[in-house]
Amino acid sequence: MKPFKYIYDPAILAIDMGLSGKEADLSTKMYGSVLVKKQPFLGIPLPDISYLKPLIESADLSGLYKNGDDFSICAFYKHDEYFPIARSYYIQFKSQADCEIIAHHMRPQGPRLEYICDLTIFSFTEHSSYEQRVDEFFERIKDKSAGFKGLFDGRKESTTTESAMYLSSNGCMVCGEDKEQLFSTTVTGDKGVLFGFDLCSTHAEECKLSNSNLEYLSSVFGVAAPFVKKDLPRKEVLNMVSDMLVNDFECRIDKIENNTITAYRNKTGFKLVFRLTSELNYGYMIYQPGRKKDVARFDSANHHDVDYGPDHLHRNLKNKKLKPESSFTTGFPVIDKVTLKKVLDEQESEYAKANKPSQSDS
Repeated sequence: MKPFKYIYDPAILAIDMGLSGKEADLSTKMYGSVLVKKQPFLGIPLPDISYLKPLIESADLSGLYKNGDDFSICAFYKHDEYFPIARSYYIQFKSQADCEIIAHHMRPQGPRLEYICDLTIFSFTEHSSYEQRVDEFFERIKDKSAGFKGLFDGRKESTTTESAMYLSSNGCMVCGEDKEQLFSTTVTGDKGVLFGFDLCSTHAEECKLSNSNLEYLSSVFGVAAPFVKKDLPRKEVLNMVSDMLVNDFECRIDKIENNTITAYRNKTGFKLVFRLTSELNYGYMIYQPGRKKDVARFDSANHHDVDYGPDHLHRNLKNKKLKPESSFTTGFPVIDKVTLKKVLDEQESEYAKANKPSQSDS
């Protein structure tokens, strides 16, 4: 799953909502971590002429450009520390006459759009320094997103999350305040995409009250959320998890009550108890046959000091010296099944070794 299908999607989504060209360009800049390349400017072809007019009106540089037999109307936006290369939104024509007629209609009353030469573009994009700017940009992202990278690495190893996007900003993404904290949200389909961004304490509290982190950020910038969180009814969640336990974990369901599923593995007799009160209040417990206490547990209780909490894993509760670790789980077992299988396999393997008949018994 990608955050958008076409490179122009963030900008045209903003324009469709009635925002200005400058605000549309801001929507593009939010995705700097994936759109910035080592090139003097980013060319963004638009799907329709109607989108070009608001971008022309707000552009830092606009005009016509001839490249071989092709003609374009372009709207350039200047680079800055958040997006170190310029953006050029354009419509391309095969006919010079068509290009010039459309350009006239872009500004029927205002100053005429003139042809831009390569020298003007080189000067506007500060061509001689773009490579250094791009290198410095990615160094800043690397430093700022170290925590996010750790979270993504854990999610990728532990869940069905496959890709990630860090929305870079200088301080809080909303107000620029220096003392920021990392927020993240996962969009799921067959595979998950993890989004991360920074907020100050004030906007962090606002974000916690919203339907989802990504929807909060979209509302602040006045654009439609690319993905809207849909809360599934608990009954539907319980049915999906039960199907997963039967089909992916080869279990039989013993009972479902009080948002808790109890299941037994067909081959080994291990018991799995999934308490699914909510995404922020859950526990996955693993029991050996005949044992009353769980031998491994994932849960969301905020009572351990882990790097990426509060969600954590007790990998082996029989080993009292083994400390809890970050679980990187989400509270939805269908997403978390990768790490669930790993820990369950570990426990079943250890149990099988401990209960292997000795040669004297054979």
